[in-house]
Amino acid sequence: MFNKLKNKGNNNDDYIRQKMREVGRMVLVAQTVTPLKKVEEFFIPKNFPHVISAVKKAAGYDPKTNTYQNSVFSTQAWTQSKKISSIVESDAMMFGDHITAEYAKRYRAIHDSRWEEFISSGALNTLKEARWNMPQVLPFTQDVKLLNFYMENEQHISERMLRISPTPETDAALAKDSIIIIIIVFSLSAETHTHTLCQCV
Repeated sequence: MFNKLKNKGNNNDDYIRQKMREVGRMVLVAQTVTPLKKVEEFFIPKNFPHVISAVKKAAGYDPKTNTYQNSVFSTQAWTQSKKISSIVESDAMMFGDHITAEYAKRYRAIHDSRWEEFISSGALNTLKEARWNMPQVLPFTQDVKLLNFYMENEQHISERMLRISPTPETDAALAKDSIIIIIIVFSLSAETHTHTLCQCV
């Protein structure tokens, strides 16, 4: 990641640290609740159930309600595990380890076909519940400005990820961030217009 991002901006160190923490958290949890000890072991096809167990534990999964305390982590784990499996496969091929390379390739096939069944559906339920239960509070202008600043930073990160790894997931992430920013800008414009009308009255 450093080699890819070193010439693309000034916030790359923080971004790389964030991604390393996400992966490290998943590995540490796996070492606690599963037999997995090394990252390479995640991508042996027979260990896929252990990967699912680790992600669920790290994301605070509740089997009674099929919800997560941290549904964002579960979606991040989806992206990270696919990327790392590709790195494991390419490294193995370079060193002539065809068994590990084949394992990683087969892992991605299982990952693509079964991840939604075990992880994504519950994460989506959690997000839907959160939206339904969230009180409708009108934001102050300063809050909206802070959100806009945050989303612009997220948009820059999504743009970098799309340039580095042009996939449907990274394309969708950039589109989502862009739509949110448009909504925020309209909200600020509407609030400013309303404030002006009130002053006139």
